[in-house]
Amino acid sequence: MIRYSREIRFTVFAALLFLIPFFITVFQFRRNNENFHKMYTSGYMEMRTQSAARLVSDVLAANYNILEIVNSQNLGKQDKESIAALRKKLPSSCYDIAILDQNGRERYRISSGNNAEYDYSASEAVGIAVSSGVAAGNVEYSRYMPPVFVSAVPLPDKSGFAAGRFSLAYIGSIVRRIAKNSYGSMGIVDSGGQVISDSLNVSAARPGMLAPEQLLNALAYARVENMSSIVQEANDEKRDYLISISNIEGTDWWFYEVLDTRFMPLAKEGMKITYTAISGTLMMIICAFATCLIAKGIFQKE
Repeated sequence: MIRYSREIRFTVFAALLFLIPFFITVFQFRRNNENFHKMYTSGYMEMRTQSAARLVSDVLAANYNILEIVNSQNLGKQDKESIAALRKKLPSSCYDIAILDQNGRERYRISSGNNAEYDYSASEAVGIAVSSGVAAGNVEYSRYMPPVFVSAVPLPDKSGFAAGRFSLAYIGSIVRRIAKNSYGSMGIVDSGGQVISDSLNVSAARPGMLAPEQLLNALAYARVENMSSIVQEANDEKRDYLISISNIEGTDWWFYEVLDTRFMPLAKEGMKITYTAISGTLMMIICAFATCLIAKGIFQKE
């Protein structure tokens, strides 16, 4: 009994002699591997959100710039009859454009179709433009239609303001196309943290919903630090996330991407390390038994 007990102790000692440094090495390698994947994914996410933010900025400048529309079609100097003939020239995203006096009261309007009447004088964007004398805009949310961007800008001759309403449905389609290659969710939030559009279409079911708390915290930090883009790690009670946000130039909107770290690119490499650790452990145990047999022969000779 003593002899076998001595052999067992020797076998356990030999196994631990192999396994302890092996497990330490595997642990460090797995940890470094996870950190590398996070660093790689963070850089990739930041590049994606910055590129997406530039794309959205270009689309807004090309299709949602009301002053450019007014200047290109000379709306500020046309009478009502002439403006009616220009209806078909409005961008497809534009519901209507109104020419307002210096007090924000509507002088005339051109509409692209049969849309519900809208009181520009009660608009937040028009109120800010009239009081400050500079361009202003805001997003309005509705349960039955995509978010609407309302913009008001002073006319070049200072005779009043041009105001317009634009559907953001096209911006939403851009978000969804960009997000096809994303491992997480993407979207755009406005200055108040409300989701304009997201790749999962949750905002369509809940118009004007606030972004998740972790995303709002990242936005607040970026504003305080005056950063145009940022990548942060965040977590809740169950999961860890990577959050990347980039400012859309010319606006106080932000393009974001949120990724559950379990679905990072190359995340499955961690499972390969686990399989390697299991295989190595089995090999160490086999080596320990082989050492036991060798030790048994040595002890028997004694």
